[in-house]
Amino acid sequence: TVVILGETGHNFGAGMTGGVAFVYDKNHSFIDKMNQELIKAERIDTDEGDEGRHYLKKILRSYHYRTHSPLAKFILEHFREELRFFYMVTSKDMKAPLNPMEGN
Repeated sequence: TVVILGETGHNFGAGMTGGVAFVYDKNHSFIDKMNQELIKAERIDTDEGDEGRHYLKKILRSYHYRTHSPLAKFILEHFREELRFFYMVTSKDMKAPLNPMEGN
């Protein structure tokens, strides 16, 4: 699992075979940069995104605790509003659970 709070490069996800990436896309440029053949990007600010939303918040809290990142702090303080800028990215053929701790 990775959370990307900055810009991504072109062809994002070309080698992605599993796992989850949460991409913060405040500039609305991510979709044009992702490899749409191999990955799918879903919004998590909907009812269907409950699991992803809670998992993302947990990761951001841990990251902020460890780094004191001003951006992570801002996102956490305005989570409901900032959530609309996140995509949850998975491989199109991914079958693993979202939380890698599940199933152990």
